Amino acid sequence: DASNGGQVFGSQDQLEVLAEVYDNQQPSHKVDISTTLRANDGRVAFSTNETRDSADLGGKAGGYGYTAVVPLSGLTPGLYVLRVEAKSR
Repeated sequence: DASNGGQVFGSQDQLEVLAEVYDNQQPSHKVDISTTLRANDGRVAFSTNETRDSADLGGKAGGYGYTAVVPLSGLTPGLYVLRVEAKSR
């Protein structure tokens, strides 16, 4: 139901996520980036994780391009929340 401001997708669709994660911390460290799709009841329907290294930025502040593909096949109809999160270690 898109009446609450959401978007309607079919089970044959997939979501493609494109995000830019900015990192200005020093010294060298790892950044964990995760994408999670949760059903309205809190159940995790899809999850993926990736780790980046700040050394990839060559010692400068900058950003990581991040992409993820979320397949929707097999999901039951309902409301879902897509969350992309980045945490520095």
